[in-house]
Amino acid sequence: RYVVKLRSPETLHIHAILKAFPHVPWVMLCRNPVEVMISALEHPTGWLAYKQRRNARMSDEHYSAAMLAHFFRRATSAVEAAGARGLVLDHTDLTLKGMLRVATHFGLLPDPDE
Repeated sequence: RYVVKLRSPETLHIHAILKAFPHVPWVMLCRNPVEVMISALEHPTGWLAYKQRRNARMSDEHYSAAMLAHFFRRATSAVEAAGARGLVLDHTDLTLKGMLRVATHFGLLPDPDE
């Protein structure tokens, strides 16, 4: 078994990924978009750094908000299309109980000694 971690820009291709792996369970970990924006604005990497390199005309704040909205729209439509094989969690739910929920979702039941 393998676990593949994708970054937020890959949500733009989520339907193709789900089509390529139609029986694979998946988890989408979400974070408060305001926290994501603050982090991205303080430390521009990935999609925001790309925007800055292209010298786009909209402000970084506006671009960040637009991109996050786009990521969430794609993710929401993927969750609706995927049914039970998709699980959405907030990153604050990654407690022991949340991790057990994720493990169970993937059929990775831990040994009692673990």
